[in-house]
Amino acid sequence: LDSNALHCDCEILWLAELLKTYVESGNAQAAATCEYPRRIQGRSVATITPEELNCERPRITSEPQDVDVTSGNTVYFTCRAEGNPKPEIIWLRNNNELIMKEDSRLNLLDDGTLMIQNTQETDQGIYQCMAKNVAGEVKTQEVTLRYFGSPARPSFVIHPQNTEVLVGESVTLECSATGHPQPQITWTKGDRTPLPSDPRITITPSGGLYIQNVKQEDSGEYTCFATNSIGNIHATAYIIVQALPQFTVTPQDKTVIEGQTVDFPCEAQGYPQPVIAWTKG
Repeated sequence: LDSNALHCDCEILWLAELLKTYVESGNAQAAATCEYPRRIQGRSVATITPEELNCERPRITSEPQDVDVTSGNTVYFTCRAEGNPKPEIIWLRNNNELIMKEDSRLNLLDDGTLMIQNTQETDQGIYQCMAKNVAGEVKTQEVTLRYFGSPARPSFVIHPQNTEVLVGESVTLECSATGHPQPQITWTKGDRTPLPSDPRITITPSGGLYIQNVKQEDSGEYTCFATNSIGNIHATAYIIVQALPQFTVTPQDKTVIEGQTVDFPCEAQGYPQPVIAWTKG
């Protein structure tokens, strides 16, 4: 580059940075000067700054948006940016740069739009567009690609199981299902009666039935239903509420004459029904 006179614009900033590195390392084997524009004529390229060349950092003019997609469809993520020089558009998925040539389904269109053809489950994640030039870089907001497979009837991931619990404790009947669309979980008690409106009874985010401060009347058969537009399934389990024995009638001290008959009443309740035994001593 020695003795070369160049037209200095934003596209030459990469050379300016390279020559600065040479100068800082004490290597003076390469040099170049600017011929144009006139206001910096004769200046060493190594001394030129982006501000002098009216370079502009990229700015985003059109942001991508969240997308829901089913298997095999095509997705478009828009990203447009301006700057001087024209920014390069780079797409990230889950903070990793997408390499278009590694996947023939991926295409970067001329306006910066990312096109994903024949979508599959591995495409789901967080996407972000980065616009970059010699003057700087800028990123768009993060957006989400949510993937939904082919329609499928519900199937249980977790079946509810028969459960024993003491009065006053809490109990959960787990129930979880998968399918597309995602199944809705509902519960009934006994002969398919809707659950009572009771603040003690809630449905967990995963679909389980949670009962706090269990009462004896909570005993019974519970059915979990998983329903979507394709179909429904159900599974049944029992909650068996056990109660510790409690005396309802207690024996009292008595004084009798020898040879007489004496009764000591003693009654208790609980679940299962307590067995009463006597000891002497």
